[in-house]
Amino acid sequence: MNLPAALHDHPTRAVLPAIPLFSQLADEMLTAIAEAGTAATFESGHIVFRDGDPGDALYSVLAGELRSFKRIEDGSIVELGRAGPGDSFGEVAFLDGGPRANTVQALTRCHVFRLTRDAFLTALPNSPRLLSAVLGNLVAHVRASTEHMLREELEQRTLRAEMEVERHRALTQLVAGVAHEINTPLGIVNTAASIVRQRLASDPARGVFDKALSGDAMDDIREAVDLIHMNVARAHKLVENFKRLSVSQFTEAREELSVVAVVEEAVQLFAINARQANLEMRVTNDLADPPGASWVGYRGLLTQIVLNLLTNIERYAYPGTGGAVAIHVSDSPCGAEPCFTVTVRDFGCGMSPEALNRVFEPFYTTGRSKGGTGLGMTIVHNLVTAALKGQVTVASEPDCGTTVTLTFPKIVRD
Repeated sequence: MNLPAALHDHPTRAVLPAIPLFSQLADEMLTAIAEAGTAATFESGHIVFRDGDPGDALYSVLAGELRSFKRIEDGSIVELGRAGPGDSFGEVAFLDGGPRANTVQALTRCHVFRLTRDAFLTALPNSPRLLSAVLGNLVAHVRASTEHMLREELEQRTLRAEMEVERHRALTQLVAGVAHEINTPLGIVNTAASIVRQRLASDPARGVFDKALSGDAMDDIREAVDLIHMNVARAHKLVENFKRLSVSQFTEAREELSVVAVVEEAVQLFAINARQANLEMRVTNDLADPPGASWVGYRGLLTQIVLNLLTNIERYAYPGTGGAVAIHVSDSPCGAEPCFTVTVRDFGCGMSPEALNRVFEPFYTTGRSKGGTGLGMTIVHNLVTAALKGQVTVASEPDCGTTVTLTFPKIVRD
């Protein structure tokens, strides 16, 4: 906006029409406003008013730039907006007479026109347009401030989501690396135990030990070797689960598939467990079959995700009773890229708020006594987010069941 050259002088009748807030006022009112207001010059860094100061005046910028900000509890500053030539600020406290809700500071040397609240109220009965202009300016400021804060909130949410993904990725890579290192000593122990077992079973050794040891002692040795074998096998299984936390361990090829068919295959693979646990599983979809069900992705990964979810339901949702499991496949518009949504829902005992908050945390489980390792949902999270490039959410309440929602693109990019 180009203001008159006179803006470096005291505000006069000639300057005010260039300010949008006063541009629609009649000549007589412009003259009255010019006489009621005062000029002010602020050097760079000057605080015009602070948060909590009385809202006794409205300001219009003739030259220079100012910023509006608020200091929050942790001491950091949130910038709310900036004002330049032609802009006005301070309307909220000016209208209601309350304290200022923010601080305004000059960023450069500024010239402003200051209108006191008393002068405004005196002029208002003779010019309804003045109130309309102030309110219009206030609405514009609120809209701009709201949009600014919304953008910042979205940026913060995106950053938090990215940090959470990185945290999971770093932790799971660490676990997978440690698991790889543990495999070597486990292999050595397993080989040594096998050698001991073979030697104990050989005829020469049997004769020697029968002479040197009692029958009970020999039984104890054989039982100890069996325990070593059994627990090494258990440890090896855990290590393999740890390694599966790392998506980099998978080398499956991408292919074009029917997403519904993959889900149904996973359900069929789980059928024996479902019968033993009295689970009634049902798969539904509202896709256009076959074109709408076409998916370019990884059969094995999606199968493993669904099997992990069904295993969790078997173990935790219906302890000893059985119940219904609803699996639904649908389209999901997630931005510019078309996606599928797969929901797996049970109607069982649900999860506590603490368990829900920690559901993706490695090694956290409420079912350690039932054989749970606390890795199932972590693996699901990693496969969905890192391998399928999607998202996974969990909704649950105690005694109200649990719903896991998977959203992933119809074409998984390499």
